[in-house]
Amino acid sequence: MRGIIAYIICISFIVLLLMIWDKIQAKQKKPRIPEATLLLLSAAGGAAGCFIGMLLVRHKIRKPRFFITVPIMTILQLGLLILYIKK
Repeated sequence: MRGIIAYIICISFIVLLLMIWDKIQAKQKKPRIPEATLLLLSAAGGAAGCFIGMLLVRHKIRKPRFFITVPIMTILQLGLLILYIKK
């Protein structure tokens, strides 16, 4: 059980850092992280980090692929984690 929780925390932290990095790159008009990569990592367990990144640095908040998908993934992942912990 600790392994799954550690995995979720690590991948969420990585996605959060990537969201911050992508925002910095966007402001400087430098090469960016593909949206598909951010969404894939979010689906792989990092949705909470992506959601926090969206709120923290106001990144990808106008993109429907993000402002609809990421909160839903976050709720589902946290719900599954809670069910797993209660088991």
